[in-house]
Amino acid sequence: MDSVLDKKRKSEFYKKKKYEKIMLISAFSVLLTATILSIINDNDIPTVIPFHTTIVPIINGASAFLCLILLFIKENYRLQCLILFIQGICTALTGYEVLGAFLYSAMFLLLFVNNFFTTNAKKKVSILVLIWILTVLSLLPFGFQRFLLEFVISFFFAGFYAYVYKKLEHILSIFIPVKNDSQIIDKLPERGSKIKLEEFGLSERQIKFVKDYLKNKSSYKELSEKYFISTSTVKKDMNDVFTKFNVKNINELYLLLIQFEVE
Repeated sequence: MDSVLDKKRKSEFYKKKKYEKIMLISAFSVLLTATILSIINDNDIPTVIPFHTTIVPIINGASAFLCLILLFIKENYRLQCLILFIQGICTALTGYEVLGAFLYSAMFLLLFVNNFFTTNAKKKVSILVLIWILTVLSLLPFGFQRFLLEFVISFFFAGFYAYVYKKLEHILSIFIPVKNDSQIIDKLPERGSKIKLEEFGLSERQIKFVKDYLKNKSSYKELSEKYFISTSTVKKDMNDVFTKFNVKNINELYLLLIQFEVE
């Protein structure tokens, strides 16, 4: 049984890597093209970026190089998001408002699917939104039309992703098991609230397992290697966690806990 599950996980892992490489290759191609074009074309659009005819090609080239590095190392979503963060702001400030808003919102999406907002969500979102507001405001001295276009595009992307999130939240709620244990119901706060795992009787090790899985989707084998214990011990601990949360497996636990800010 374990070997079948391991094969399935490996198959899913390689499929994930395949599409990650496709994304990175396409990103590298776009950034390399943008670097070449920014060198050839003398884009003298007004911007707050100093010496932009020199700095923009350097930023694009550096981003392309980072994409190339990501092709040969373990998945690093934070570095991917850093590229989108820099490119989103730089692109928006140099006359490509629509593309800039798209890249910045793509960064938000990538952070979301990698569980970046499972803790301190309001603080993290507020900081990123504030940075984007300052970016949009910096366009105001260079023409009201540029500022207005970026503002309404940003508003559209925010509304669109909020709509998609709510649709996704509704779909995921179908798979959340109905809790028959009244004690669990009493302990669970409203969705989006903070919860402390120790309040549910989890051991320190179990808390580490759960948080590791929420963040990295680590397999039992990876958890056993990371914490220097047997796979059977990990399974025993996790089965105990499932019982305490009244869920059947790790997927149901994940779908339950992503509705909250886990501490």
